[in-house]
Amino acid sequence: MNRGSVPPALVIALLMLAACSGSDEARLRTELKTWAGTPYAERGTTRKGISNAAFVREVFHNAIGVDVPPTRDEQYRTGKLVERGALRPGDIVFLEGQGFGPFRSHSVAIFVGHDEMAIATKEAGVTVVRLTEPRWSAMYETARHIPRDSAEAAAPALDAAKYGANRGALLRDIAKAWTGTLYRDNGTTFDGIGNFEYVRAIYEAINDQELEGTPATWVKMGSAVKREDLQPGDIILYQAVGLSAIFGRLHAGMYVGNGEFTHCVKGAAVTISKLDDPRWKTAFRSARRIDQTELAALHETRPERVVADARSAATASATIGKATPAPTIPAIKATPLVPMPPAALGAPESETERRLRSVTESWRGTPYKLGGNGKSGIDCSAFSRVVYKDGLAIDLPRTAAEQELLGTPIARQNLRAGDLVFFRTQGMGPFFKSRHVGVYLGGGEFGQSSGSKGVTVSRLDSYYWNKKYVAARRLTAS
Repeated sequence: MNRGSVPPALVIALLMLAACSGSDEARLRTELKTWAGTPYAERGTTRKGISNAAFVREVFHNAIGVDVPPTRDEQYRTGKLVERGALRPGDIVFLEGQGFGPFRSHSVAIFVGHDEMAIATKEAGVTVVRLTEPRWSAMYETARHIPRDSAEAAAPALDAAKYGANRGALLRDIAKAWTGTLYRDNGTTFDGIGNFEYVRAIYEAINDQELEGTPATWVKMGSAVKREDLQPGDIILYQAVGLSAIFGRLHAGMYVGNGEFTHCVKGAAVTISKLDDPRWKTAFRSARRIDQTELAALHETRPERVVADARSAATASATIGKATPAPTIPAIKATPLVPMPPAALGAPESETERRLRSVTESWRGTPYKLGGNGKSGIDCSAFSRVVYKDGLAIDLPRTAAEQELLGTPIARQNLRAGDLVFFRTQGMGPFFKSRHVGVYLGGGEFGQSSGSKGVTVSRLDSYYWNKKYVAARRLTAS
């Protein structure tokens, strides 16, 4: 292999250092030794001759233990965008030669570490070169980081509780975690996410409230905000580019503070951009502050329709003697509605239920406060502790995560008053979900301290909570 001007002694030292660490670099350099002298072949896939993209695929599989797509174009649409100055061993580097349009050459390499990358070239076969050499530096286009496992592919486990009321700080860290995720039409995951979907995901992550619709509907929601009055969480609406611009379509992002906003750029990736950058300053159209209260009111109208429809369906089923299809919410993709059984809807109160409802009522209206445990403010797990202590004389641990490990799991259709019900509420995409807990009161209702309403009684089969429900646990023989 050609190592350019790298002194042999330095190469040996680097190899020994990498081997001792058991790092990706060590495994890559060990694997590359087995490819020494392999010639280039346009469609080759073996050590007798191998193509550019196939070489990257084989080395990545053998050294890292993860499969990547076989072609350059597919590899280009894989993983997360990574800045040149932040390259790590195993990152895939994309290179672009001279020429115009379809006549321009494209190749791909694998970053080894210490400014070196391995590539299969027509003139030299498999070789290791320095990225900073003029030829390769001029050809550099972009790079992707390929997740090593499902844990790395998922969003990082940010602990929302540590941020307290500072949702701006949480928002910026969430934006940083998403940065580099490739744009994908209608995508919702770290494998690729769309422009609208990204805004919805991070809005819910910091507000514990769903944001439906698209920029076309958001531009009419909430209140207009002047650029000088922007606050973290405000939605930025800007003119789309390309064919979408002809039709006056808007794209969206979210303001993160300090003159910056996060968005998923069509054709590129999630990034944090400056509003004063000429491109975005020209594209900027407006900003909206969509109040959680407005969304909460919207969601609160749905439970009434859902419950009414569920009761009507149960009545009709009993009257006609055959099953009635569960009601649906038009134009909304959601978890199928799970209405409570007819018997539960009209079941008489038990003594346990009466005690639990009495405690809940004595706290109703208390505002939500993360970390709070008193009448001036209380969070969800502290409220479930109070209900259990005062209503059932049972001590619960402090956090929802600890409470979710107690007792025995209970199927949703078998719920009884006193069961703990658990939800995933703050959504950083489909991965990062914070725990939320309430106490089932009977009759399809549960008591909780809601982030937007404080202590309240909600329907389990409501539009919002039906989708967030994940489990139930029983600690008593109620």
